Amino acid sequence: MELTGTGADAQPTGRIVAFSNSIAFQPNAGLFRQVPGTNFVWREISLTLAGDSGYRVVEQRLLTAVDAAFRDLKTDFEQIGQQMQRSLSSIAVGPLAPRLRFKLTPAGLEAILRFPVEMRMTEEIDDRVARELLHAIEMEPKLKVVAAEAPTIQLRTETSKSSSA
Repeated sequence: MELTGTGADAQPTGRIVAFSNSIAFQPNAGLFRQVPGTNFVWREISLTLAGDSGYRVVEQRLLTAVDAAFRDLKTDFEQIGQQMQRSLSSIAVGPLAPRLRFKLTPAGLEAILRFPVEMRMTEEIDDRVARELLHAIEMEPKLKVVAAEAPTIQLRTETSKSSSA
């Protein structure tokens, strides 16, 4: 949707941008570009913990784990955020920092961690976060991770090597 104005005064013009499916679903269509001077993406991990898990204990442990995983990366992401703010002067850019949300589900307490990853360090940051989260879960008293009701759907970019018979 096209907006006119800036900040809190931005209003829809009534026009939208439309791309045909033949363009939008091409893997190399080039519809999205990184903001100049930035090279990051957002990742998300969700864990469902037993319903009897103490909210305060879970929150404190997971926040401590996230802080440990990002301890030496905070300055890097602050600089990336500042670069984005300079490039997108008309749009307020919030901090590029991990965010932890909680949601009550029938299966238990779902913890959703969303965090930025510099593309050159994707695997390293994913490993750090996973290691710290596993450590937090295994601390005494251990937190009980339960299976979510529905499986997580993941996008796969590789093509199937077997053909249908």
